[in-house]
Amino acid sequence: MKFTRGKSGRSTSQLRLIAIGSAAFLPVIVIFLWSQTEREPEYKARPLSSWLEHFGRGSAPDEALSAMGTNAVPFLLRKIRTKPTDSPVKQRLAALLSRQSIIRYRYIPGQTRQRIAGQGLAALGPRAEGAIPELSKLAKTPEYTLGATCALSGIGPKAVPPLLHALTNENPYVRACATRALGSGFECRRIRHEVQAVGRLGENYDQAIDALMLRADDSEPSVREAASSALGQIARKPEKVVPFLVQKLQQKACRVNALHALSGYRWSAVDAIPDLLECLDDTNTNFQAETLQTISQIAGHLEKAMLIREVRIGNVATRTAAALSLGNYGRDAGLALPALLECLRSTDAALRAAAMSTIGTIAENPTTVVPALIRALSDPDTHCRKEAAKALRDYGSQSRAAIPFLQILSNDVDADVSRYAMQALRAIDE
Repeated sequence: MKFTRGKSGRSTSQLRLIAIGSAAFLPVIVIFLWSQTEREPEYKARPLSSWLEHFGRGSAPDEALSAMGTNAVPFLLRKIRTKPTDSPVKQRLAALLSRQSIIRYRYIPGQTRQRIAGQGLAALGPRAEGAIPELSKLAKTPEYTLGATCALSGIGPKAVPPLLHALTNENPYVRACATRALGSGFECRRIRHEVQAVGRLGENYDQAIDALMLRADDSEPSVREAASSALGQIARKPEKVVPFLVQKLQQKACRVNALHALSGYRWSAVDAIPDLLECLDDTNTNFQAETLQTISQIAGHLEKAMLIREVRIGNVATRTAAALSLGNYGRDAGLALPALLECLRSTDAALRAAAMSTIGTIAENPTTVVPALIRALSDPDTHCRKEAAKALRDYGSQSRAAIPFLQILSNDVDADVSRYAMQALRAIDE
């Protein structure tokens, strides 16, 4: 029996079988597509799900949600109940549909659909408060916690209790999702170093910070990381959190997370600089790089951080050069004071003099610095005594305790030392 072949090279019988198979498969495709659709709110003749696909790419979804208001809540809750992992059959059908061009179809994984729905409810803010009881239940279920906690992060202060409760869930994924939600919900917008707007969950962050500090010691690494990140996002209560994070720098399992959290505090974490500088001595080069990054974000200038490091651990020549270079920053080099004061104990006169020269340009923390400079007035090196007098002059009235010692120094055998001592005395009286 002969078979005729078409232009494609396939026999008529083969083409007939393909056609029959396609016809038989078509109802399955239709049923599949029908199962993916449901009635939903519309705005400008576009369904809500279409608007939600554009989250993060402009204000259009917010505009649509604002217009739909609470009418969008039931639909979004149904989407949050989407299973994060689609069935193998559904995935195979979606893969087949994505390879054809006759029927327009875009496959969105279940986990993504759930997260987008959560973002939609979060965008509604307090208007979605009626969904909190249902979201509280869903947040405790690993399958639905991603979307539920995402939604709770934006609804407002009333959503805080269920998130705090989820932090104690026995499932680590639930704890991690709740932790991230608290971080994003309490995150504050900043311009320069000042807080400009409170987070969507409001200002009652004290209890959340306490709970997140506990989660920073969680047995699960993903939860520890999320907790540290959340603390850095909230960046409040530095007097309480920064010392806690500094302690974490000593724990290998937590130290990188602590660095990231300290970065979020910016200048509020300035007290952590001495401990961070010690971290630069670590043998792990990746950890050194992470530490430098954190110091840079706290201090503002990587170059300044490197100079402080050189003052601490370099050889005599590099310490001297770094100490003098820090003087170019003036008061902005205040973070270097502990390292510079340490230089006053050096046996090298040039290093001591360089440190005192820069200390004078900084002119901060007189309670600690002035006593050290008074002791330096009796330095055996003439140049060091001169720099000590100059530095005390720069402190002005704050160095009043040095008057008796400066009066003695005004009779120094070196003319420059005597002159700077008298300048200091006049500056104190002004």
